[in-house]
Amino acid sequence: MAKRGLNCLLQIISEIDLPVQK
Repeated sequence: MAKRGLNCLLQIISEIDLPVQK
C-alpha cells in the first residue's frame, strides 16, 4: 500500500518537475 502511494507521489513530482526544468 505504501509503495502505491509513493508511486503516485513520484508521478506527481515528475509531472511538476518536467515543466519546471524546461
